[in-house]
Amino acid sequence: MISLACRPPARAWMRGPVAIADMTTGVWSAMGILAALYAREKTGQGQFIDQALLDGQLSWAQVMASDTFATGQRPPRLGNRHATIVPYQVFTARDKHMIVAVGTQALWDRFCEVIGLGAGLRDDPRFATNPDRLSHYTELMNVVEPIFLTQDAAHWLKQLRAAE
Repeated sequence: MISLACRPPARAWMRGPVAIADMTTGVWSAMGILAALYAREKTGQGQFIDQALLDGQLSWAQVMASDTFATGQRPPRLGNRHATIVPYQVFTARDKHMIVAVGTQALWDRFCEVIGLGAGLRDDPRFATNPDRLSHYTELMNVVEPIFLTQDAAHWLKQLRAAE
């Protein structure tokens, strides 16, 4: 069974941990100001800077937006998981939540060893590559999530760090 602790209900909204639109627009504005000062230094001409919170917010959606433009499909609700890398999300250990990010094939190989499933999971054709894992996400979570529940987060984090 898939743990609902890692995934919000289908209609639930998720709030970011910080005012990301405000912060991003501030960063883009600072870069724009620096570019304008540089241009003034080189040309003697002033510059006009136009920033909007929506622009800052949209700059975080490049993966989802490019996928939508390429396929014409609305992006799925992903909760706290990564759109294109599996596994890369919040997991529930016995005592608390933790984030595990397995971003490369080499990390996948070590991850399979750390959770005690070794070559059996690593070489399973459903999970052998990241695109395979993405296609068989639910099946993989049905295998991995119960394993994390067997130990406290400190145990898993120590093992994962040791495996780099």
